[in-house]
Amino acid sequence: MTSRSALLVLSLAAGWLLGFDDTSPEWEAHVGSQVVKFLGEGQADGVSIAIARGGEVVYREGFGYVDAKRGLVADTESSFPVGSLLEQLATVAMFQLADSEKLDLDTPLVEVLPGLKLEWETVRLRHLIEGTSGIPDFTDFAKASGPEVEVAHVLEFLASAALETEPGTCYASSNSNLLLAVLVIEKVSGKSIGDFLEEELFGPAEMSATSWCDEDSPARDAPVVVLEDGSQVDVRAVLPSEYGEARMCSNVEDLLRFRASLDSGVLLSARALELLTSTVRLENGETTDRAYGMDLSLLEDMRCESFGGGIGGARMHVARFPDADMTFVLLAMGAEGSLRPLARRIARNVFGLAPLEVTDLPLDSEQRSVFIGGYYVGCDRYAVRESGERLELVPPMSESYLLRYQGHQRFLAMDDDDISLIFELNSEGDAILFRLIYHGIETRAVRRE
Repeated sequence: MTSRSALLVLSLAAGWLLGFDDTSPEWEAHVGSQVVKFLGEGQADGVSIAIARGGEVVYREGFGYVDAKRGLVADTESSFPVGSLLEQLATVAMFQLADSEKLDLDTPLVEVLPGLKLEWETVRLRHLIEGTSGIPDFTDFAKASGPEVEVAHVLEFLASAALETEPGTCYASSNSNLLLAVLVIEKVSGKSIGDFLEEELFGPAEMSATSWCDEDSPARDAPVVVLEDGSQVDVRAVLPSEYGEARMCSNVEDLLRFRASLDSGVLLSARALELLTSTVRLENGETTDRAYGMDLSLLEDMRCESFGGGIGGARMHVARFPDADMTFVLLAMGAEGSLRPLARRIARNVFGLAPLEVTDLPLDSEQRSVFIGGYYVGCDRYAVRESGERLELVPPMSESYLLRYQGHQRFLAMDDDDISLIFELNSEGDAILFRLIYHGIETRAVRRE
């Protein structure tokens, strides 16, 4: 632990956060003003937020509307669609089965699901929850097949598909990983995924507000699922028709209970929790910014473990700062982008961190051309291209980022000050690589095109 982190922990233990008490109107105003600004900019119709320190909820509030048409205001008991939570729930379920020695995560997938006639002998169960299986995503196939596509048809498609990358060599978000993990959970446990989650996760974690959405919930009609990395898929393609968990609903306090139950040992062993929150390492020794079902980042020098995503116009973000023993949960309706930037701005205020200095310097076409090209991290390609009078970063399988020039070959993403690129130039003045600093985690990408 760094000296700053140690100071922060001592401050929290003393019952105050770098200058103001966590129950004071001033502290609440710092949080509320960020959410009000977010709503005022038209980035959401309503937001529900809860913050916990240790085992105590120190802030809870709702802003705006969950359903403006019906006049339903947002509060901390408001139910939001959280279908993207299924990725984290399935990962925890796999670890629970491993804890109880009902499965070994190093077992080949084809040994657990032999009836699928899959040809991927090198894919192991852990590859599914690492996101490194190399199994092609079935999303486009499912969307082209229409709304009544069944699991059997998806599995026929996968059985005839070749791996896109060697297992363990590249991270890629894939709904196929999630579907196959769900089938593994059902096969090993002997329970439907719905029953397993109810009995083994929601019950022990006391998540009484988490269930399949009511008929009048916005999730019933939401056409698009948006993952935390920005990728979008049709709701029907997350899991085909008989698996309705994409229509799951919850509230901020239940999500706090879920995260607290992971840390307290209610749901997982200490060893499983360590794996859940540790960096996934690829076969070549390179590390990713991913844990098992979580994103790892830094806020200044404070470690952050987060997960989130969205369904239709609903968004979810859960961020835990273990050094400070604090967890932030945000749910929003009518939002389009990730809630991560808002959560990090709120955390900066809570922890008393200075705001980032941002500028936006002009670059002409000739100056922009120096940076344009294809950059690689292992087998993952990042493109830097022109978009109007700006540069744009296009990560693999993720939303693109327009960039603002800060000088000295450094750029910041337009909508997230915690995403920066720093280029290195050769003697001819052309970019040869960049360092991507994504929420405190640095990745080095080498130019090949």
